[in-house]
Amino acid sequence: MTDKMNTHSKIAKEQSEVDRQIDDNLKLVFDQLASAPVPDRFSDLLNKLRAADEGTSQKGDDTNGS
Repeated sequence: MTDKMNTHSKIAKEQSEVDRQIDDNLKLVFDQLASAPVPDRFSDLLNKLRAADEGTSQKGDDTNGS
């Protein structure tokens, strides 16, 4: 009986260590990705979308004021 408990305890500790390593690696990758600069093509696209949105909202303001 104690052999089964020791084996189960050992497996649980190993799994816990594997889980911790996975967590640490995922955090590391996320931090690296989050700190990476935004590619120019995405920045350009965001700027175009903002400009289009501003143009649409200005046109909407003109029609509502009439």
